[in-house]
Amino acid sequence: MKITIIAEGWIQSVEYRAFVKRVANQLGLRGLVRNLPDGRIEVFCEGALSKINKLLKMMNYRGRKGDALSAYVESLSVYREGEKGYRGPWKEYGAFDVDYGFEIQSPVDRALIENLESGTLYVTSSRDEFGLLKDEFSMFRKETNKNFETMEEKYGSISEEIKKMRATFEKLVDAYIKRQK
Repeated sequence: MKITIIAEGWIQSVEYRAFVKRVANQLGLRGLVRNLPDGRIEVFCEGALSKINKLLKMMNYRGRKGDALSAYVESLSVYREGEKGYRGPWKEYGAFDVDYGFEIQSPVDRALIENLESGTLYVTSSRDEFGLLKDEFSMFRKETNKNFETMEEKYGSISEEIKKMRATFEKLVDAYIKRQK
């Protein structure tokens, strides 16, 4: 199956193309991804429908809206071959590649560009994961504080009684020591 996907949202300058390429290659899809001048991203994709559906699910990423380092997809438009809106590939392709809008002359240059984009993608995704962990730790802290408050309500009187018993016991020990002298 061949499709064209148009993604809209905050998706340029956040390594979204590298993300799409990585997922598509992992799924064994073939095609291209590129930035459009109006801020959207275009994907041409070829492969099994089940794998394309997985790609679409992964592409529908909603990071933190308004965060300059986080992709946020507002919509995906999908056009199958033969449907109105289907554009097909705009240039030759092999596996799944990013079209940077210019020809990359050497394999070394391509590797440098892709590694830079992938490295930024890793840092950005790590930042998103750290944000999720921060939220989980915050929730854990609130639950722990709530549990301690519940314990104080239930067992606070026991704590006071133990303090009184300790004070009484200390007085008894002091009195005993004085008698022994």
